[in-house]
Amino acid sequence: MDPIQLTIKKLKDGDIKVLEKVYKKYYSRVYYFAKKFNINSHLLTDDLVQQTFLKIWENRDQLKEDILFEKQLYTISKNIILNHLKREKYYQDLQENKYSEIHDKAISENYIEENLIQQETEDTRIQFIYTKIKELPAKRREVFELYKLKGLSYEEISVILKISKSTIANHLQLATSFLKKEYDKQTH
Repeated sequence: MDPIQLTIKKLKDGDIKVLEKVYKKYYSRVYYFAKKFNINSHLLTDDLVQQTFLKIWENRDQLKEDILFEKQLYTISKNIILNHLKREKYYQDLQENKYSEIHDKAISENYIEENLIQQETEDTRIQFIYTKIKELPAKRREVFELYKLKGLSYEEISVILKISKSTIANHLQLATSFLKKEYDKQTH
């Protein structure tokens, strides 16, 4: 068995040390591969590379020993990057459509004043919620931020924090309940 096949076998067996070695060996290659897609943010590129290695780990049982590991790695990376770019394009199109709607509404006399009041209310509400998030116990806050703010799945959070999915669900339920109660107290 050649070293690459052995690496894939060990990954499939759940050897986290092998993942660390793979990460160290291929990180810069995947990073520069991602940069070829004209991603100008170092943080975003790094995040996409991290997602690639997380996906490798989560789907390690699907790795093929008869296909070149680098090809599998770059395919996963490419898919993550293209999915990101599609989402980015979707949100950009959504914003352009929203801009068109806003422009049409701005014609009405009271729109600007009403919008400012709504925006101030929304900003105050968001600021209040972020303040209350900081009051959550550390682990609960971390789970809440990873799930609600960063959009990670239970599976991804479970791998990162090394906690069960039921613990994640419990933290999210308690955090949401706390934030709702605090918000209700403030508005009544």
